[in-house]
Amino acid sequence: MKIEKMIANTWNFNVMSKEDYVKMKLGIKKNHERGRPLWQGEQLIVCEINNSIYSHRILDGIHRVKACKELGITEIPDNLILNLGKASSSEQRKVTETKNIRGRRDPIKYAFFLKDQLKLEKISQKKFAKKKNISKSRLSRILRRTQLDKDLQEKVADTQLSGHILDEILDTPKEKWKELTLWATKKKPSVKEVRKKVRTMKKRENNKTWDTTERSYNMFDLLSALQKDIRRGNEEQALFWAIELEKFDYPMLWNRLMVIASEDFGVANPILPVVIKTLREQYEDALRRRNSSYRVFLTNAIIVLARNSKILVQGKQIIIDLDKTRGKSRVTDDLLWKVYGELEFEGKKLKIPDYAKVRHKDMKKWIKVATLLNKEVKFMEDGNPFNPYTEEANRIRLKYRDLPEEFPKKRKKKQRSSKRS
Repeated sequence: MKIEKMIANTWNFNVMSKEDYVKMKLGIKKNHERGRPLWQGEQLIVCEINNSIYSHRILDGIHRVKACKELGITEIPDNLILNLGKASSSEQRKVTETKNIRGRRDPIKYAFFLKDQLKLEKISQKKFAKKKNISKSRLSRILRRTQLDKDLQEKVADTQLSGHILDEILDTPKEKWKELTLWATKKKPSVKEVRKKVRTMKKRENNKTWDTTERSYNMFDLLSALQKDIRRGNEEQALFWAIELEKFDYPMLWNRLMVIASEDFGVANPILPVVIKTLREQYEDALRRRNSSYRVFLTNAIIVLARNSKILVQGKQIIIDLDKTRGKSRVTDDLLWKVYGELEFEGKKLKIPDYAKVRHKDMKKWIKVATLLNKEVKFMEDGNPFNPYTEEANRIRLKYRDLPEEFPKKRKKKQRSSKRS
């Protein structure tokens, strides 16, 4: 039978190491040169198919046929081939499965093979598992391998990672799969080493302190960065820290904003604490009504604080230069879309600045708040405040249409277990 008329099946999950393949290829080459049968033992198994180019599908012996092609052999003697004739797709798969039991399986290909077979037979997972003489939980673990990303599947195939190691990795949360798979493909560990790695990762997760946010920011660093960026007039960075704190514990965020209003401004603008309190009430009211406008009130609070009065100290006198941020402006809405959009859709993450990590007690000389707030405010020709966020805000609006309707919740505090005497 001519090799050019044969095609390999697409569901084969048997894997052969490079060393074994080279040995087999050398054996076929020697036998061919000496006029002996190409191989001894089991025959090549094929079945007939209706195809204009190929006449037979290889069900068992794909590696042998591949080696013959590479050696320039065009035909395989009929006595080395077992032709099953016409066979259904389920029968073809059964032949491949029974013949590949003796070899090493590719864990990903085997998972896809079982998944396709389950679809063909149209039976429940419980019955299918019983038919394969494995438990239902074992079957579900194998089928879960198909959920890996394609690039990770290729790396698993290239490094010939075993199915048991892969299953241990997939028992962990989904967000850890990539990290563990890349680690396993580099190190090629044993099952014990994988279990040890998973245990250490779980310990790290459990030992994560209560003051760490979802994106691994320290709560105290965020509070410090928020206050110091407000003092510097960095409204965009300040809103970023505020959103991160909002997701972590929004009452704590508003408590800090109210403290900033009194601590950093105080008598310079005695109405400011009232404004922040009013914005907080509007924010909480919008949350109760599950109205996405809650974001506007938080953004407005940040802008009001960051753009408020400039306080300059000259000797013992405090000179107050009130900021003229009156008139019509889309600054609040545009800044909201820019920062929320970049954070929610584009995964933007800022680095905690060095000045936020410096605590009051560590400073040799405490810089007064007044000098930190000395920032010029630009105005447009019509007298309204300059809005630098319109272009980016419009880009995000056009691309994503709507912001996600996720409503922040209060952080649940861990209850301390009381020891019984």
